[in-house]
Amino acid sequence: MHRMASILFLCLAASLTAAGQEALSKSAVGQSAQAQKDAPAVDESVSGGQYINRTAKLSLTLPADWVIDTNLRHSPTMLARLSTRDKLSWIGVTREQDSGPLESYKEVFELKVRRDLTNYEKLSESFVTIDGKAALLISFRATAPNNSNSHVVYLAALVASGNTYTTVRAWCAEPRFHDMRPIFEDILASYHSIGQPSATTVSPPITSPLTAKQIQSLQSSTNDPGGDYFIASHEDQKNIVSAFVEDNSNSDPTSLYLAANTAYRIGELKEAAFLFYAAQIRKAFDYKRYGLGKANGDNIQTYWGFLNQALGESLNTAISRSPREFSEVVDMLGKWQVVPADDALYVKTMYGAYVLPKSQWQATADSIKKDFMDNYGYKWKQFLSNPENAEALFFVQDYNFNKIPHTPENTLKFQKYRDTVNKGLNQ
Repeated sequence: MHRMASILFLCLAASLTAAGQEALSKSAVGQSAQAQKDAPAVDESVSGGQYINRTAKLSLTLPADWVIDTNLRHSPTMLARLSTRDKLSWIGVTREQDSGPLESYKEVFELKVRRDLTNYEKLSESFVTIDGKAALLISFRATAPNNSNSHVVYLAALVASGNTYTTVRAWCAEPRFHDMRPIFEDILASYHSIGQPSATTVSPPITSPLTAKQIQSLQSSTNDPGGDYFIASHEDQKNIVSAFVEDNSNSDPTSLYLAANTAYRIGELKEAAFLFYAAQIRKAFDYKRYGLGKANGDNIQTYWGFLNQALGESLNTAISRSPREFSEVVDMLGKWQVVPADDALYVKTMYGAYVLPKSQWQATADSIKKDFMDNYGYKWKQFLSNPENAEALFFVQDYNFNKIPHTPENTLKFQKYRDTVNKGLNQ
């Protein structure tokens, strides 16, 4: 925890004097050099808001402005540390063995925190489920190191897994915590243990054309709060996405959704949108082809709903803010074949028997695709091709997501732009 003190000092650097900042800079350089000399090799990356630590076999979903702290000296217990680019908010991940129950480990955790921090004060405590496992969410405050007039507030998730406890801890200066807490909660809730097999390779290598056997060989996450995806090295994830985009005729809707989320997490927005919309269209076709009923909490339809919701809002917003790429996605869908190959990867126990005669498949698929393109694809492509419409949409989105202050002036502007959006989409 002595390094924790120096971390907290870093997060308050913006409020220090110029002399203090210079001293801190020199200290950080020395720490960084020693860390690089002594630290074990760790295979970790962050791309498209997805942090993956293949050595510790864990992942986190992050906002776009978060980065890996390169000054970290990894150890058997300290697995990862991340921060915002401005170095004002932090995430740390530790892991240790403890044979006791969660309540007992919580007492051990609090004893350590009281020992290492000054003026510890617990703020809240609640039981939650993270990564499908029992967890405790604890918030607390303490005096900032080297500055008794300032406080730091922490939010820590203690996740139990057998005799192992993983702690994901977020912290920042107290005035910032109120705004950061929802972001911290999302990051902590996204914690996922990758587990076996190792995520560093995919075997056999993924090539085009993509076969059903290759799709079946892929490893994926399970019930990740941000939507499930294919687990692999960054380079292999790129190869997987490329193969799905080039030819997904052997894929069912589920694998298309997983490929879409994989693309989104590695920052390939256009490919993510194409695969996501393809998944929706092929899903609608399979509803007709197999006569599928409603989601019941324990069928493939339920899982589709989860995958669609987990990715849909963020992806739709992101792609709509890139009119050129959205236009290219629509063009890609226009050439795409909805009906999958006869030997596509469909688990029969999930889908059952066909109820739609094969002679009607193509016409049904064409009708479903036309409906999607006419009422969404072509309509939004035309709308976004007008720069004034795009400007209005971006303002409305930013206003709704509280990225723009809700002043009287902006409220009037929002109402005006909202009318522009509604009018443009209803033409």
